[in-house]
Amino acid sequence: FPKTSHRMIGYFEDEAVKSYTEYLELVENGSVMNIRAPKIAIDYYGLSKKARLSDLIRSVRADEMHHSEVNHSYADNLSKISNLKKSEQKKVAWEKA
Repeated sequence: FPKTSHRMIGYFEDEAVKSYTEYLELVENGSVMNIRAPKIAIDYYGLSKKARLSDLIRSVRADEMHHSEVNHSYADNLSKISNLKKSEQKKVAWEKA
């Protein structure tokens, strides 16, 4: 069930975005120290050498947002394809090949 799988993963990613937003709020309000971002994260996300935890959280959250959009988009497209007549499905599959 690819459509269901992509939709479910999209929802998991939506929840990750919410969690990172809550974490960022804790850092921004001082409940969690805004320590320096680790070098591995700076390198991976291309952050400034002076990046802080809040910068890292924003980057990870943006990554999760992108994953969510991609998976929901896949699910939407699979829904559209499954609603087509069989002959139209073959045409769409042929055009994408």
